[in-house]
Amino acid sequence: MPFIVAEMIFHLRSEQWRFACRAALVLPMVVPGVVTFMIWRYIYSDAGILTALLTFLGLQDWVRGWLSQPKTALWAVACVGFPFAYGVNVLIYYAGLANISSDVLEAAEVDGLGKVGRIFLIHVPLVLQQFRLLLIMTVIGIVNGFEGVFILTEDGGPGYETLVPGLYMYQNGFTYQRMGYACAIGLLMLLFLLCFTLTLNRYFLTEKYQPARETV
Repeated sequence: MPFIVAEMIFHLRSEQWRFACRAALVLPMVVPGVVTFMIWRYIYSDAGILTALLTFLGLQDWVRGWLSQPKTALWAVACVGFPFAYGVNVLIYYAGLANISSDVLEAAEVDGLGKVGRIFLIHVPLVLQQFRLLLIMTVIGIVNGFEGVFILTEDGGPGYETLVPGLYMYQNGFTYQRMGYACAIGLLMLLFLLCFTLTLNRYFLTEKYQPARETV
């Protein structure tokens, strides 16, 4: 989905519109994360804006304990972080598309390659490195995620529905005073992320996934 949005922005003819779209994607990242999570905690509360809006629209049956029910808690937390990750992903994909040589695009147009063909045969292969970067950033964000879950649910509840490794490490270290166990969790997180990153880099940095280089 971020790649599709990046493609739409990339194909806008007006530079002013492209700038406006990029600026709009940056705006959610200007507000500090803690402030954003506090606002969303109020929105999800029983007296929050979301409940009031659904009640006003006559959709009382849709009202839920968004952060207290297992079926909705994980989705509610994920939706809060979506604007941050989404904006970054779109901008990185857009940067990759903007970096494609105009000679390549002109050659494809001369060869009669349509817009769809250019997307699948030129754009997608040339932004694979951006995809690799975003995949690594996403996994690191999920594993190290702490402040959002802590502010919204405090303990990763209900049950263990929203518990992430970063919060689990914090609970063991500072709530249960098991520092040794928390250090072990942190070390395992580090090893997992290191192995994942090295494996992914080795896979994507092979010749198969490298952009073709011009030869003289």
